[in-house]
Amino acid sequence: GAFAQAKHASHLAVVGHLAEARELTDAALRMAEATGAWWTQLSAGITHASLVGRLESIDEGLRLFDQSAQEARRRGAANDIMRSYLYRGRVLRAAARWDQARECYAEGMVEAPKYGMDRRYVWRFQVLAARVLFFQGYWSDAAALIAQAREHGSRAVLPELAIAIGDFDTADRFL
Repeated sequence: GAFAQAKHASHLAVVGHLAEARELTDAALRMAEATGAWWTQLSAGITHASLVGRLESIDEGLRLFDQSAQEARRRGAANDIMRSYLYRGRVLRAAARWDQARECYAEGMVEAPKYGMDRRYVWRFQVLAARVLFFQGYWSDAAALIAQAREHGSRAVLPELAIAIGDFDTADRFL
């Protein structure tokens, strides 16, 4: 039903099939609203915010993220709180709003432990923030964040960073 559509839409959005994801998300939202499935509305709402932000208006997408994150906090939906940071950061990166994306990921790093989501999400936020730092030219800061992510159990590597700083063995192993 609606939950499966919402999850499928989320995956389509991640791999770049934005128009198809938008159609599925809209259908999932309508179905979830009709059946009172708040958890599906929440999940689909975060994907919807991402798609609006990337396809239509970043400011409207960010407003929808705020709305979804507030509802996720009210419901105690930890995974959706974390997804709102992941997807919001992706929208900000796509719009080249690098500093805002970094701030989003930094906030996610702080929030994740509050919801018991640190093992699952902190390293992701570190890697994503490192990617932003790399693109901004802050290579040593990016490398430090990758090292922190690895301390959290991630096997993360940014091959472009490894090449840029001359760590060819690491890049070679990854690639």
